[in-house]
Amino acid sequence: MESAYNEGKRFRKVEQGAFHPRRRGAFTKRKCFCPRIKRPKRSLDEIRSICNGMNRLVFTIFIVGVLAASAPRLAAAVAVLENRTDAKVDFRLLSNEHHPQAGTLVPTEVRAVPITGPLGIEFLQGKTTRRYRLEPNAIQCFINTEGYLELRSKKLVLAPGEDRLPLPQPRIIDRTPMKITVKLLADDDQPMVRAVWEKEFRERIAEASKIFEACCGVDLEVVAVDTWVSDNALTDFGRTLREFEQQVDPAPARLAIGFTSQYKKPEGKVHLGGTRGPLYPYILIREWSQHVSKSERLEVLVHELGHFLAATHSVDKNSVMRSRLGDHRSRSAQFLIQFDPLSVLAMNVFVDELRAGSFHGLQRLPMDARRQLQQVYLTAEKEIVVDPASPRYRAMLAVPSFLPPPKTLTFLEGTRQVLQAIRETAEKNRQAEKPLRGDALTDAFVRRAAATAQNYPSAWDTKAFLLGVGIGLSDLPWGSGVAGLEKISRKLETPENRRARLAVLGNPTLRGRRDLVQHFFLSAAICSQLSPEIAEQLGTAKECSDALGKSGFSFADYSADLAGIAFAKKLEQNFLILKNVADSFQGDEFFPAYEHLPEGLSWADFLKDYGSVNDPRFRKRRKELLDKIESLPGYKNAYIF
Repeated sequence: MESAYNEGKRFRKVEQGAFHPRRRGAFTKRKCFCPRIKRPKRSLDEIRSICNGMNRLVFTIFIVGVLAASAPRLAAAVAVLENRTDAKVDFRLLSNEHHPQAGTLVPTEVRAVPITGPLGIEFLQGKTTRRYRLEPNAIQCFINTEGYLELRSKKLVLAPGEDRLPLPQPRIIDRTPMKITVKLLADDDQPMVRAVWEKEFRERIAEASKIFEACCGVDLEVVAVDTWVSDNALTDFGRTLREFEQQVDPAPARLAIGFTSQYKKPEGKVHLGGTRGPLYPYILIREWSQHVSKSERLEVLVHELGHFLAATHSVDKNSVMRSRLGDHRSRSAQFLIQFDPLSVLAMNVFVDELRAGSFHGLQRLPMDARRQLQQVYLTAEKEIVVDPASPRYRAMLAVPSFLPPPKTLTFLEGTRQVLQAIRETAEKNRQAEKPLRGDALTDAFVRRAAATAQNYPSAWDTKAFLLGVGIGLSDLPWGSGVAGLEKISRKLETPENRRARLAVLGNPTLRGRRDLVQHFFLSAAICSQLSPEIAEQLGTAKECSDALGKSGFSFADYSADLAGIAFAKKLEQNFLILKNVADSFQGDEFFPAYEHLPEGLSWADFLKDYGSVNDPRFRKRRKELLDKIESLPGYKNAYIF
């Protein structure tokens, strides 16, 4: 290998009187034809001044050299290399800035190579040296085809219309290792003493840190260790994760990693660990029985940390991001805990933006970074079609459509289209042989409205959907309990259109009640247009007004208000996405049973039992309602990765 890369001896013409770097000795003598110049005599002070100036110059040059040597490593992007052959591959990286760098990839290995400028790669194919150019933020794979070694580029899937846009331009970013601080926690069911489990968890984090530093330049540092008390009555992973989030403060770290020992090794397809998306400050890991190997425990931790850094599930059976762990593959001594090329590319693009300090949510990353991540998620989505992780991550990016719209659509026009879709659905249902009624009718309206709004610009698609459904499923008069929506309602719908909609709307319900539909979706609309706080205050004020009147305070209505607010918040935070709502919305997955809740309370009874809306008794009841809402299938599992 080395002899093949021998560049041979270098020859250069040496003139008489020139310095030859490969010969001992100095300059050869030659005759000088320059006339002698008479130099003026200088005083001692002048000589000292010249020497001081020269010393300052030498010192400046020395400092500049030191700074240049210790300057941060800058790069514009990475090239991801993968070895898909059955043998190791030796190669050399070629650039104008550095000497050739030799490297080796073992079978199935994936490596990210920083790119600071034009970068090439060369390797041997038999006795022939083959050279390729490495493209930034691209994946290139070594493949052996009938004994012929070559390097092929993996083509990423583009969104419709994106092929007409210029390629994303990587930015020059400091690629020195980025530190992420970690707080380790064990629950009260941990059987080992603290000194033992803390040592074991720290070692596991250190092993994971080596993996991430190698593939994307992230260093994990444990800065705090603590415990928390878990509820033994909870057997559902989603509720256990929510309990962990409520009890634990990640400070002073950026990320809290909890290890719960409540469960023995689970059987079937269940959560072995979970988090809620990129940079979400909580990760919960199941600690199984003693029969589980250290490599299996490490693999689950690395998998969830991969989600923390924007990696998605992979169809690659050798990847730590395969959707189902616990298959004992990592017990093999030959198994390498590593990421697939798509995950490596996604994490490097994401971490580079973290280094640049531009992270404020996936939807607020620079457009070029979002386009690159979208290509990764679209490619993964095409390869593993039954997994929801990639579509959810792609929805969180909120990348606008690259197809030119037929005309510029405004927010009001889009909301009118949602109202029109509800009316058309109602008309078709009325003419159907077996028309939908009750809860099923509500589900049909909501799905059609979400399908209409999901193609709108990401800046206001959710708001148009929530406002359209809030108005479209309500039969209340304008200005009657719809505070904050009366003015915009009149802009969206003429009196004639409103009467036509109500004439065909039917009787949509939520858990069998018409009024709960209006509480749920009007609160969601108010939350979207104004704020969650205003929506809850209006809902509470409405129930207090009813307590002073005839109908009384209804905790069922109040629960519907809270559920509608939670629904709107999850949509706006991209924990729920319109595509999923359009495909499978069911009202009872987002609003709990209400039969046990007190209703019809007079003002006197309300004061007796709950004091006021600021009384601890009322706040306790409110928390119970919120916990019940968060435990529903529509919320608890929709965004755990």
